[in-house]
Amino acid sequence: MSTQPKQFNIHEDWTVVILGFIIIGISLFIFLPEVPVFSWSDTSDLFTKVFDFANLKILLIQFLYLISIGTIGTFLIGRSVKYFLFTFPIVYLLTLIIAFLLFGS
Repeated sequence: MSTQPKQFNIHEDWTVVILGFIIIGISLFIFLPEVPVFSWSDTSDLFTKVFDFANLKILLIQFLYLISIGTIGTFLIGRSVKYFLFTFPIVYLLTLIIAFLLFGS
């Protein structure tokens, strides 16, 4: 009879508590992410404010911060990290597009 190794996982509720403490600790002592600019009124504002290199850098840092926290959470609950790393950028990009459309008025 073969035995399979037990997969490491924590209940989702405890995972959220752990990730919450990690986010609070990082925000208090290490790094507080900046808020990107989403508002624009015309195309010149779009390119000078929203698509500015500094704003795109903030969005990239925010993406890396969120994907790293999400990857840790996905691993802790025992789900597929590969699937998360494939789907999260799509959801993040769709969220950015919706935010640009909603706040771009």
